Amino acid sequence: MRTLDIQRRAFMSRASVGLLSAFAVLGAAPGANADEVTDDVTGAWDVAVQVEQPVPAQYDALYAFAAGGAFFRIDGRNNAPALGEWRKREDNTTVITALLYSFDPDTSKRLGTITGYFETSVNEAGKLIGNFSADGIAIDGSTMPGFPKSGTFAGTRIRAQAPA
Repeated sequence: MRTLDIQRRAFMSRASVGLLSAFAVLGAAPGANADEVTDDVTGAWDVAVQVEQPVPAQYDALYAFAAGGAFFRIDGRNNAPALGEWRKREDNTTVITALLYSFDPDTSKRLGTITGYFETSVNEAGKLIGNFSADGIAIDGSTMPGFPKSGTFAGTRIRAQAPA
């Protein structure tokens, strides 16, 4: 493994921990009782992503919605963080825009920016459900390989609980 790749991974890991700590300070935890089903997206979610276009694929991700509109996503394939903003609409759905930087794993050189657009809601059973599209734009302005993408996702709230 190359030194730059190790350094980049260590930086990304520290950045992820730092951002998650910031979410705790900002009040990312839901205000509702831990056993209560709520339509509020605020909090942390374990999410299954289903890419439908251009090539079907499945992977896991973690989403966090902080009070005030900050959104954080960790890609389960490579632990890459994405940061964005969420807003609740009058129809009780939530829209999100998030950015993720793409890097070459061999050189750690930035390849481009991936922008994800999400629409989601919490159903009656307390599950996060939604759809997304994503554009990947290379540093030179061209479309990155494998983009645009679109698909769906479903998540389960990560509930706070005391140790056993």
